[in-house]
Amino acid sequence: MDIRTEKAFLGKARHNLKNPVNAILGYSEMLIEDCEDEGLDHLISDINKLHQAGDEILKSIEELFNDRALSDPDRSITSIAKDMEIALRTPLNTIIGYSELLLDERKY
Repeated sequence: MDIRTEKAFLGKARHNLKNPVNAILGYSEMLIEDCEDEGLDHLISDINKLHQAGDEILKSIEELFNDRALSDPDRSITSIAKDMEIALRTPLNTIIGYSELLLDERKY
């Protein structure tokens, strides 16, 4: 794959990754506002953790999926993807875990 194709692929991957993360950030901000309005302050801390994990993912995307990454001769699309997989593990597990906790909290 030539460098132009790799850059196009990288840009598309960055875009496809950022869209759902921006949804997580937007929805968590809306939930925080709703909790403030409804007096559910005890949930805000957990929702903030969701938001922080989303920010962490967004930063990883910006750091790993950029054109400079391809200018490094030791980097390839495959190595960038592997680094992204590793970078996503903790924040994604945080999002999943706190989402499950919030769903359980809703039952009570």
